[in-house]
Order: sequence, then C-alpha cells, then structure tokens
Amino acid sequence: MISRILKLTRRLGAQLSPESGSASIPFLLVAPAFFFIFVNAFEIQVHSVRQVMVDRALDLAVRDVRVGYLKVPTHDDLTARLCYYAKVIENCERDIRLEMIKVDPRNWVTPAVSAPCRDREEEATDFPIGSLENNDLMILRVCILFDPTFNYAGVGRKIVEPGKEYYALRAASSYVVEPYQ
Repeated sequence: MISRILKLTRRLGAQLSPESGSASIPFLLVAPAFFFIFVNAFEIQVHSVRQVMVDRALDLAVRDVRVGYLKVPTHDDLTARLCYYAKVIENCERDIRLEMIKVDPRNWVTPAVSAPCRDREEEATDFPIGSLENNDLMILRVCILFDPTFNYAGVGRKIVEPGKEYYALRAASSYVVEPYQ
C-alpha cells in the first residue's frame, strides 16, 4: 500500500513539474542582451566602413588634383570624384559639403576645428575657391551626412546630431598647387 502511494506521488510529482520549457526563461533573459550587443557591433562596423570610405575617397580625389587630372578643380568636379570613389555612400551629392581653404604656410592661421556640414533642409552651396596660383597650400575638408542603420538603439541613437536623425563624418586632406607648363 505504501509503495502504491509512493508510485502515485512520483507520477503526480512528475506531472506537476514538467521541465520541457525550462530553457525558455534563461533564453528570454539573455537573448535581448546578445541582440543589443550584435546591433551595436553592426552599427559600429558600418560607421567604420563609412569613415574609411570617406577618407579613401578624399585621398583619391586629392590625388587626382595632385597628378593633374583636375587642373582647376571646381566644386562639382570634386563632388563627382568623391562620390565616384566612395561607392558605398548613398545620396552622396545630396549629403556632401566641401570646403577648400587656401593657407599661407609662412603666416599660418589655423582653420576652424572641424569642417562645416550642410543641413539637409537647406540648399547646397558651392565653396569659394578663388584664384589658385602655383605653390598655394590648399586644405580640402569634407563633411558627409549619414543615417544610422539602427537609429533607435544603442550607438545609433547616441551618434546622431541633437534634434536630427543623421550624423556627420568628416575628413580632411591638403595639397600644394603644382606649377604647370
């Protein structure tokens, strides 16, 4: 009789405490943390690729000016070159702003801290080049606007400009206007 009661309580205990869903609670606790880490890692990698492509495009465009492909660079020429070389940048012509500064190396005046960016709501304006003469030291600064991949999570939410839904990547390069014959 006692053995029957023990068997019955074992069966009843096995029925009352099933372990078939025991992995779902730790999964529900850990999965959002892993997803958050993955989303942030992906956003950081996309940001890094974009920065590398902006730097590379600027270096190649300045190289074209240095070797003489663009003898008298205009805003449209440099924008076209930058957008051609930066292949992963969507809406490049719309979101780019170039600034070319002529600097006297003998009377150095430091330019502003960072390149100015355009606002997407305003109309794009060309930068003033002025007259370029032989041996002029030129600084070309670029600012391109990007939308974050995940703009409401983690890093994507923190890197956007206040009150905006985009962030800016900046790059700068310099060259000397070579004398041409």
